[in-house]
Amino acid sequence: MSYSFRERLKIALREKELKEKLRLTQEEVDFIKENLMDICPYSDKVTEAYKESIRSGKSLDQIIDEFTDEQFEDLCREVFELAKKNGVWAKKKKKKAEAEAEAEAESDSDSDSDSDADSVDAEADEQEVECNTS
Repeated sequence: MSYSFRERLKIALREKELKEKLRLTQEEVDFIKENLMDICPYSDKVTEAYKESIRSGKSLDQIIDEFTDEQFEDLCREVFELAKKNGVWAKKKKKKAEAEAEAEAESDSDSDSDSDADSVDAEADEQEVECNTS
């Protein structure tokens, strides 16, 4: 996995220029940062194809380090599109939605137990009233 791609991407996203040029939303930027390790293999594929096309003996990191800003933007655009086509975005968003739904279900079950306790308390109060009136 290309160290140069990861580091250069982190810097570019921090500086906001890449975000603007690729028209990325803040949600997409956050997603990229959180899932960088799942996206990086696609940068290797694209860079490897480029390396073969220019018949270079350089490493992927060397090639990426030598890219101009425009070449790096093009690389990122291709990598993100490839990652989207291969379902990285969809899979991760689905997992996140499932986790949120599970967390919500757990909080609902906690509130259900509270309401169960309330009904038990109400029944106990009712029994006390019945006992007191006898």
